[in-house]
Amino acid sequence: MPLKREKDGTWTLHIASEEEEKRVGSENPILWEAAPRYMTILDRAFTKAKEKCESEFIFCLLRMKGHDVGWDPFETTLRGIPEIVDIAKNTTGEALNHLFLWIYGHILEASEPYELIANLLDVANNETYRTCKFHNKNKTKKNPIGTPMTPGEKIAILKSMSKKVGLNDIVLPLEECWNRNLRNAIFHADYSFHKDGISILKPEQRTYPKETVLTLVNRTLAYHYALTSLYEIHISSYKEPEVLMPHIERLDHPDFRFKTIIREGVGIVGLKDNWTEEDFKKGPQHLENGGRVTCCIGKISLKEYELLQSNPYIKVLPPIQNVNL
Repeated sequence: MPLKREKDGTWTLHIASEEEEKRVGSENPILWEAAPRYMTILDRAFTKAKEKCESEFIFCLLRMKGHDVGWDPFETTLRGIPEIVDIAKNTTGEALNHLFLWIYGHILEASEPYELIANLLDVANNETYRTCKFHNKNKTKKNPIGTPMTPGEKIAILKSMSKKVGLNDIVLPLEECWNRNLRNAIFHADYSFHKDGISILKPEQRTYPKETVLTLVNRTLAYHYALTSLYEIHISSYKEPEVLMPHIERLDHPDFRFKTIIREGVGIVGLKDNWTEEDFKKGPQHLENGGRVTCCIGKISLKEYELLQSNPYIKVLPPIQNVNL
C-alpha cells in the first residue's frame, strides 16, 4: 500500500500518479479508507511505548515466549494471510465467500496481536513486558487449563488499559471489525449463503447483507495490515547497535545496560548485556564476574551468541534463511 507517515504521526495515502489514483479508487475503497486511519491510531501505542522505555518496547517487538524455532504462530499468520489473500484474488463463487470468512475469523482469533497491543499499553504505562497478558479463565480442579478468553473479552480489557495512558481510541479498529455472532457462525459452520448475503441460525435467525460482510472483512484486513506493517516497520528501523537503559525493575546493577542485536536485512533481533572483560574484573572480587550478570534475549542461534560474546565489536549479524517445515 502507498502509505506515508506525516510529521504529526498521521498516516495518509501517498498516490504518485493518476493511474494509481484510479486503481486505489476502484480496487477496494473500504480497505484504503480504513488502513491509514488504523495505522494512525495503532502507531500511537508503538510511539508512546518507545518514548516511555525503549528497551521494554524492544521486548514487545521481540515477543519472546521461551519457544524454539518453528513454534511461533504469529510468524505463520504473517506468512499465511497474504498468501490466502492472493489465492482469494483468483477465486470466485462460494469458495471466495468461504475464504473471506476464514480470513476474517483467523485474523480476529489470532492471540498474538492482542498480546502485542496489551504489552505496548503496559510499557506506555511504565510497566514491563510480560510473556502472557491474557490468561485462561474458569480454571477448576477438573479443568486446570481453563478456557481461553474470547476476542470480545480481550477487546474490553484493552479498552480499559488504553484509558490509563490516554489512548482511548486504540481499540477502535477492533471494535469496527468484531462481530461475535458472525464469528461464532463461521467457526461452528453455522452459516449459509442465501439471498445475496450470509444467513446464520444462532443466537437468532438473521441474514447479513453482502455489503455488511464485505465491510467487516475488509476492515479486518486493514487492521491486520496496519498492525503487522507497524510491527515490521519498527523492527526494521533499527540499523546499528545502540546501548539502552533498562527498566528500573530489570536494573540489578547500577551500571547495567542493554545493547541491541541487529541482523542485516531484518533489524532488531535481540538484546544483550553491554559488559566488557574489564567490567568483570572490577569486583567485588569474591563474586563471579564481579557480581555482573550476563544476559542475552533474542532470536539468534547459539553460535551467533557465542560469536557476539567472543567479539563485542561485531555490529550487525549476517542474514539467515527462514526455517520452513
